[in-house]
Amino acid sequence: MRCWLALAYLCGTASAGSAPELAFARGNVLLAQGDDAGAVIAFDEVVDHFPTSARAGEAAIHSLDVLNRQRRFDEMQQRVERWIRKRRLLLQHRELARTLRRLYFQFRERTDAPPPSTDWEREALDRLADFAANPTVSYGDELLYEAGWQFYVSDHPDAAGRAWRVLIALYPKSTLVPRARIGLADL
Repeated sequence: MRCWLALAYLCGTASAGSAPELAFARGNVLLAQGDDAGAVIAFDEVVDHFPTSARAGEAAIHSLDVLNRQRRFDEMQQRVERWIRKRRLLLQHRELARTLRRLYFQFRERTDAPPPSTDWEREALDRLADFAANPTVSYGDELLYEAGWQFYVSDHPDAAGRAWRVLIALYPKSTLVPRARIGLADL
């Protein structure tokens, strides 16, 4: 009963446009009441319907944590594979993106399935397009470094060198500059 009263209070005090906050709060209330299945549904709603909201990254981690605690690894793997394809979610929540990539490769090792084939050149061009769309973004150095690495892997050393040189010129204090210089030396 207290759960529903808390939800009614949250619904009454929610402002317009706060649907992600409300769904996240609902997930926390359900989790506190011991309704793990309902909490996972609420957290998944935030991630799937509001990937660019401030709470989406935290909701994804909560959802994966509940599934891990319940040892529901197949469902956890399905969510990781679904969310790793959501570009807006990954671009907005960089720490979540790293966690999802790590989990994705751990699941791939567990199932002994080869990773999906990747068009590294397309990935590199996507990273450059993301950077060009917003060159002042806080993780621009990561986009440029990844683009250079993906060009390098796809056997385009000239494009890789250009991406890394731009990284060094625009972000001289980045922690990725030493890696970019090593990449340039390998070219």
